[in-house]
Amino acid sequence: PDSMETLPYSFGIFTLCGVWRPISWSSGLKRVVYDFYTLSVMALVSSFAFMEFIETLLSFGRIQALVSASFMLFTVVNTCCKAVNIISKRDEIMSILGMLNDSTCLVRCEGEEKILDELQIRI
Repeated sequence: PDSMETLPYSFGIFTLCGVWRPISWSSGLKRVVYDFYTLSVMALVSSFAFMEFIETLLSFGRIQALVSASFMLFTVVNTCCKAVNIISKRDEIMSILGMLNDSTCLVRCEGEEKILDELQIRI
């Protein structure tokens, strides 16, 4: 299934951020280069999270600095966890997207087409 059909903007952002390798790059040099890009992005984000942890430790005693550093730390750790989750569950996500592109979920009549058009406008 082509995930870019289902949620093109979301998967485009994921691809730029290094957490979703395009399905067409399943083998060859493009895959190796993109996997290295993913590893590099994750290393940068993880090192930033570690630096925020150090900043949080160093800001004890100053309430404003501690709150600010803690907020950034939790934000970056949350980002790391989400990225790891997307990367590790890629096959399951593709399976779910495959179900959405299955004949069961596709439009079958004109009434369903109108409902889909209304929902597309809202989104």
